Amino acid sequence: MNAIFGIFQRSGNPQLGADISAMGAALEHRAIDGLHVLSESSIALGCALMTTTPEDENVVLPAKSHCGSLTITAD
Repeated sequence: MNAIFGIFQRSGNPQLGADISAMGAALEHRAIDGLHVLSESSIALGCALMTTTPEDENVVLPAKSHCGSLTITAD
């Protein structure tokens, strides 16, 4: 099971690096298959990957839509 995490800063201040890094570090034990973070503007999403099925092997999260306007992270 993946561990997902994120932060949204209402003030619009894009300085999320330290906060999202701390979240990722706290969940690093779950990131057997990688830890990925996407940070843009005032929002950051992350996923600590742990594949449990063959279908999970090619998943990269967070993922952006083809048009680039939508981003998702999920389990």
